[in-house]
Amino acid sequence: MPEEMQGMMSSTDEEATEFMEGMRDSFKQLYQNGPDSWHEMMFLEPGWEFEQFKMNLKTAQIIEIRKMGIADIARLMGVPLHKVMELETATKDNIEQQGIEYVQDGVMPITVNIEHEYDDKLITLDDNDRFFKFNLDGLMRSDIKSRYEAYSIALGKNAPGFMAPEEIRDLEDLGDIEKDKLFKPDNMNKQTFQPEK
Repeated sequence: MPEEMQGMMSSTDEEATEFMEGMRDSFKQLYQNGPDSWHEMMFLEPGWEFEQFKMNLKTAQIIEIRKMGIADIARLMGVPLHKVMELETATKDNIEQQGIEYVQDGVMPITVNIEHEYDDKLITLDDNDRFFKFNLDGLMRSDIKSRYEAYSIALGKNAPGFMAPEEIRDLEDLGDIEKDKLFKPDNMNKQTFQPEK
């Protein structure tokens, strides 16, 4: 019997056991009904104290060692932790940047080496105008709002544009479309950039 209960109960062991079994059954009925019991408030008998379950030191050390092992393997393979589902240090603000850094520092060097191998072994010396290039833009994409803001600038918002709608549609894998079907507000007239002579 817990020490907290000894002062309030003057009964035999059989009575205490019966009382505890009744309390256990009552707890099961109230708090083990799955999602239906999440809002139920827990009331304790007078003199009882709630103590949160604590992880023992040995188990905590094992978990910490496993985390270090995951980090060591990811570091050895050149993979960021969030790519192996270790998200303890990841936040909503930095996860996108970590993905871009992974492409720049992990994927890009490998693809450059493959491109050079293809150029050396699959293209003849007479064909200097051709080369292999992997397009990693899909992996470097930011969130949709940032991409569309960048496209707006590329089309010529507040400055001369340097991209056509067809090029942007290619980047977004949208395919061809007639220009007349694209929506354009009436107050936006096509401005052509005339370089100074």
